[in-house]
Amino acid sequence: NNNGFDLVERDATIFQLQEQVDELKEVHETQIDHSNGLLWELDVAKKNLQATKRALDSASEALEAATDDLKSANNFFMLPPNASSRKLTILDHPKTLPTSRLTIPSNHLAHR
Repeated sequence: NNNGFDLVERDATIFQLQEQVDELKEVHETQIDHSNGLLWELDVAKKNLQATKRALDSASEALEAATDDLKSANNFFMLPPNASSRKLTILDHPKTLPTSRLTIPSNHLAHR
């Protein structure tokens, strides 16, 4: 009777296929876990980049403000036509004291 042998062989094949399916499921779950881990890392990296961009933006704004302040200061300290290079004169400026002219020795100014 060949029928009994066919059934045993069929059961063995089914068992093997079931094992392969289980292995593939494990591999698939591992890949999903790995993908989720990568997605999480990407999300963290994205948030770090956004924080860095915000920091850069505010540093850029601070730099612009400082540049504007420097430009104002440069307009404020101008050399009069007859001044020696050793002294800088503050010309009349709305923010100055009521005195008409103040002279400041150049060594009191920050070096550029």
